[in-house]
Amino acid sequence: MTVHQNEMLISLAQTGDRDALNKLFIQIQQPIFRYLKTLTKDNTLAEDLLQEVFIVIFKKLWLLKEPKAFVSWTYRIANRIAVKRLKKEKSSKILFQSDWLQQQEQQETHCIEFLGQIDVINAIEQTSSASRPVLFLRFVEEKSLKEIAAILEIPLGTVKSRLFSGIAQLKKHENTQLK
Repeated sequence: MTVHQNEMLISLAQTGDRDALNKLFIQIQQPIFRYLKTLTKDNTLAEDLLQEVFIVIFKKLWLLKEPKAFVSWTYRIANRIAVKRLKKEKSSKILFQSDWLQQQEQQETHCIEFLGQIDVINAIEQTSSASRPVLFLRFVEEKSLKEIAAILEIPLGTVKSRLFSGIAQLKKHENTQLK
């Protein structure tokens, strides 16, 4: 589907066209489910959260001013819902901790090569809860660092540090797999 067709579909859905809304849901269902599953490590919980995401989209789609921002907007909704649920489930623990290491983007090349040789989702699921969303959006959805910051509603520097931390965790995962 072209960008123009997608924007038209979103505009139609905003006016109450149920068929257009269903097509949008079908279009985003798999990527958003994969994202939620990566965050939660739980198929059932990810399915529940996906339904919550769809309900929020249904209720608030009319508020979306930029149809081309639909995908990022949807990821933001999914992220908020997942974080809220995970915080409830882990209320006594600090959610999304990070080592806050300095960003070293040159390590991304090595990480991309490594991810090309393994089950990416499984490897990402082995990382910290703070790094999982950043790694997923960067390496599975191929989002830019700025897009990730907007989706997760965190500073760009935080995205970079979580990416670096996640890459370090993936390297440890790689070393254990090679032994």
